[in-house]
Amino acid sequence: GLHIKENRKGQMLFKLTSDIDPNNLFNLTSIGLKIGETAGNKIPVIDGLDNITYDQLKNLGSASASTGAVALIHVPGVTPEAKTLQDAFQNDNPDEIIELEMKDLKEMREKYSTEWQLPPKNISIGCPQLSKEETINVIKKLEGKKILENYNFWICTNKVVKDFILNSEYKKILESSGAKLSTICPTYIPPPKPTTTNSAKSCFYSPATYRNMDECIRIATEGWKSE
Repeated sequence: GLHIKENRKGQMLFKLTSDIDPNNLFNLTSIGLKIGETAGNKIPVIDGLDNITYDQLKNLGSASASTGAVALIHVPGVTPEAKTLQDAFQNDNPDEIIELEMKDLKEMREKYSTEWQLPPKNISIGCPQLSKEETINVIKKLEGKKILENYNFWICTNKVVKDFILNSEYKKILESSGAKLSTICPTYIPPPKPTTTNSAKSCFYSPATYRNMDECIRIATEGWKSE
């Protein structure tokens, strides 16, 4: 198992082309979908994510564990066992080198997004559950905005974060916007559907429209515009 050092050696090297913004969460979750599909149960090493945060890595890993059976990811310079690219492969060579382009990410978005013909009734942010920082970020984006009538806007986090928000200055913004907090991941959204989400994981397991977070907020506050 993965408790043995030799079994933790990277097997596949994924490189990102310059047309991919590595700081964009929508790109990162789409990268996760592609890596899961490609790697299966092998251990991927992703080069070019020097500035990735813990929360971003969490979201990428969640997507790769949905489309594949990825249990471990190395990011040179970020994850603890991969201070260098050589460390990630334990001074060996990768079995395969794969270059990811923006067209690959667009392909994933098209493949795993269910494009409903009707406006969404439910919009969900998060899954994996949002951290405190992520939850606050979503709530700040909702400040001064109002969720439209007949729309449900769910923010998926954990109970500790939910309790923090409901006992903080962010509660007023949350309640004023009409958004709701959920501690269930993935969010079990009640009828009626359709559903739109920024969660790559949710789109793999359920028929939801896959959009970035800002677009989800725009739809919830300004309305659906058919594309």
